[in-house]
Amino acid sequence: CDGVVDEPFDVGADCVLGLGACARDGVRACGPDGEGLCQADVGSPADELCNAIDDDCDGITDEDFGGGMPCAEGVG
Repeated sequence: CDGVVDEPFDVGADCVLGLGACARDGVRACGPDGEGLCQADVGSPADELCNAIDDDCDGITDEDFGGGMPCAEGVG
């Protein structure tokens, strides 16, 4: 990205951008500032469901069901 060869940045390598259900596969690329980035179209957050998936893409799975107790899949 800065013209120097053999740096630890792999243009074209696979990467993942986003969290939970929003995560998408992408490709490493050079950003406009010369820094490396993961080029991918991240999915949109949705309401959290009790399904063992981070639907709202905040890095926490099934957190909206209160009481600190795990939810039962298919409930909520």
